[in-house]
Amino acid sequence: MSSLPLSDIAAFENALGDQLVAAGKLDLASLQRAKTVQGETGECLNTLVSKLGLVAERDLDGGVITTLFDKLNRDVPLQLI
Repeated sequence: MSSLPLSDIAAFENALGDQLVAAGKLDLASLQRAKTVQGETGECLNTLVSKLGLVAERDLDGGVITTLFDKLNRDVPLQLI
């Protein structure tokens, strides 16, 4: 099983953070707090926002789904969907 390049993971995490902020589920200060902890621990952003109690699991799940769907819509030609 191959892992994703770090640039892809970082891009996803940035998009997820932006999506959660845009949806009003996370404020910018809390996102920055999670990113600071991420820099210290190396944990994934989606794990940290939940672990720190910054975003409810249900809202995080919705954010992940929306972020992945948005990426799919941009990267996959419509005729392949």
